[in-house]
Amino acid sequence: MRRLALLLAVTILSLLALEGILRVGFADRFHVRSEARNLVYDFDPELGWFPEPGSERTMTGSRSFHVQHNSRGFRDPEPGPKTRPRLAVLGDSYVWGFDAEAEERFTTRLQERMPGWEVLNLGVSGYGTDQALLLLEEHIDFYEPDVVFLVFTEQNDRIDNTHNRVYEHYYKPYFIEAAGEFELRGTPVPTPLPYLQRQYPWLSKSTLATALVDAWIRIRNPAVEVPDRSEQLVVAVRDLAHARGAGFAFGIEGQHPDWPWADLAREHRIPAVHLNTPHRYPEFGGHWTPEGHEIVAERIYELLQRSGWIATPSP
Repeated sequence: MRRLALLLAVTILSLLALEGILRVGFADRFHVRSEARNLVYDFDPELGWFPEPGSERTMTGSRSFHVQHNSRGFRDPEPGPKTRPRLAVLGDSYVWGFDAEAEERFTTRLQERMPGWEVLNLGVSGYGTDQALLLLEEHIDFYEPDVVFLVFTEQNDRIDNTHNRVYEHYYKPYFIEAAGEFELRGTPVPTPLPYLQRQYPWLSKSTLATALVDAWIRIRNPAVEVPDRSEQLVVAVRDLAHARGAGFAFGIEGQHPDWPWADLAREHRIPAVHLNTPHRYPEFGGHWTPEGHEIVAERIYELLQRSGWIATPSP
């Protein structure tokens, strides 16, 4: 009994010592920072993560801003029956509107310019083009858009489209190309550490427990990297829109002046526009300021006019 008690005491002291070492030297390694994906989003086995329907809170990035999702999980007014043409906008946090109030976003500015249309904001923070494609497949028959507009974020969408694990802890689906066609892989998506910590609050109280669970997740679900086929994914979104009778256009968000997508747009006859603007916040991903959203809305509006989807006002 003495030996058993001694062994138990040594084990407990060793675990406490290891917990202390991890907290002092590796706390940042296992810390899950608060962000949209774990504040107002929830785990989704098909998409990786998706906003909680009806969720609402105030978030802080470069500024504080209010977030509210409708019953379908989008940061948009509650959808009703279709009574006018619809423009559905897909993309990541630039569309969802990080660092922006809902009324400041370019989709709201577009709605003001297009009173005869219903502009739908279907953006989800952190999504790659592959997730946007899957999202559109899931919701296109409900919303019945007449035009689909995709925002491609040049600085991170290519990374998102080539990996199954992003933003350190989160898993997502991905596509590989086989026999000239896309094949979906990585579903059902494994539950990542942030959502396990939400489900089991005690987990986040121990750095040692967090480290063990994180290691277990990573061993069971190793990182995967596939070739970059971002252009083909954009065309796949176009093809899905066309298959449902909708038009398609896209815009490139980038912080550099060159625009490498001209050849793709010309080859596939896809209306496209560059959304680069200096009006952005310097931190938290460089998202657009209200002035930036206004410029983006004007450029998309002009593209829709040039493409013949909305009438050009008479002089």
